[in-house]
Amino acid sequence: MTATTTDRPTRRRVDKRLFESGSQCAKRLYLDARDEAATETGSEELTALGERVLELARQAFPGGVAVEASEPEAGAARTRELIESGRAPVIFGAWFVTENAEISADIVICAPEGKLDLFEVKAGTTVKPRHLLDVALQIHTIEACGFHVETASILHLDPRYRHRGGEGYPVQRLFKKANVTTRARKLVGRVSDRIDRILRQVDDVESLDLPMGTWCRHPLPCPRMIDCERTSPENSLVDLPQLSHAQEQRFHENGIETLSQIEPTAEGLTLMQRRALRSLRSGTVESEPFVHEELAALNPPLCFLYVQWQMEMLPTFPNERPWQHLPIAWSILRVLDDGTEEFDSFAITRPEDPRAPCLENLAQALTGAGAVVIYQPEFHRRLHRSLSADKHLKPHVRALLSSRSLNLSELVRRGVYHPGFRGAFDLETVHEALIGKKVKFGTAMRTRDDVTAAYRKLMNSRTRASTREKIAESLRARCEIFAEAIADTCRALQA
Repeated sequence: MTATTTDRPTRRRVDKRLFESGSQCAKRLYLDARDEAATETGSEELTALGERVLELARQAFPGGVAVEASEPEAGAARTRELIESGRAPVIFGAWFVTENAEISADIVICAPEGKLDLFEVKAGTTVKPRHLLDVALQIHTIEACGFHVETASILHLDPRYRHRGGEGYPVQRLFKKANVTTRARKLVGRVSDRIDRILRQVDDVESLDLPMGTWCRHPLPCPRMIDCERTSPENSLVDLPQLSHAQEQRFHENGIETLSQIEPTAEGLTLMQRRALRSLRSGTVESEPFVHEELAALNPPLCFLYVQWQMEMLPTFPNERPWQHLPIAWSILRVLDDGTEEFDSFAITRPEDPRAPCLENLAQALTGAGAVVIYQPEFHRRLHRSLSADKHLKPHVRALLSSRSLNLSELVRRGVYHPGFRGAFDLETVHEALIGKKVKFGTAMRTRDDVTAAYRKLMNSRTRASTREKIAESLRARCEIFAEAIADTCRALQA
């Protein structure tokens, strides 16, 4: 990963994007300033949905005027004209530009004498610290332009909202307003210094030599993290599970830069961290006795289950909530008493609410199962959220919740470590470390983006039935691959 200070002229102003980058990591800041195409923290699907959420929020402010400009300076001039003329009580995408900062505000309500009410729209369901910092940047920039922010609020999706079906949304119920004026103003004093620091760091090529750290995953996984992991040295501190920022600072202060320098018996370590360090020292898997005991207690016939969930930011079906995960396919690898193995798989094929057909068929398929082995940390929580879907579905969901199950992901976290984990516990990483080979997808869907694109086609009423069946076949194949990976991982742990 290389870049030079001549890749791009020195920046004079900080926008929201670079403010976020610089607040996380100087290396990310340096790279993001030179490669805007790689700075998105999510997929195109999530970006489009975020724009849709903003569009819906604006519907709650009739008569708003959108500022459309090709350059921030032109947008700021148009915004000032609208505010000072009093012709636009509400402005969408208002621009404010100072000598060293530029921001576009989602929604602004204008009052006499340059007083403004600021609204920031977020697609999440809670107010997070990074949101407050975003609002603080906006307040700082707006008031540096000579206006005054009377109130600052965040409009976010209400987690209690239940959709009634159909394509429309009652925006007054879909969104929840949080007044963050006091909390954001407490941060405004830090904004100016942070902007100055960002402008100093943006051309510092030595930032490329920074090691990985806890900041790579907090507050959100850095979009540059995959590239950094490729060049990160083995046994770097960031590979220690449950690593806290305080621990990391203490290690650096003591001259500790790699995990090989840390004794497993050192003070202040968690049980998981001690296990990981012992594993790194021995170069082999470390497994607690209770792991083998719990695996030995599994009653046949064993059913290794993988469910494919589809996350929906905006609800579509009746009684669905924002950010709900919908089951759309599953596969069971059933091991019979005589050792015979067979797959039982299902995937939706119709453009309708997938919860009932998927979960009803799953409950029926697991009737008589001895033990169900899964590898999905959120499995039971997602099932619980499905209880509100349909009263006729409740008996099937309750049957699934009461089935004798073992969440292998939780068991591995509690009692297993292998040097190949490198601090991660997802199924693909654990499988590769314990089995010695990667999960092979073949022609099946590999990524969540692939699954999302397939789901959109399935939900499109104009998609041909033959195309839907091909998509369902690919979904079933993906689930079978993961069900087999769960079985292989379980056997490796038993051995």
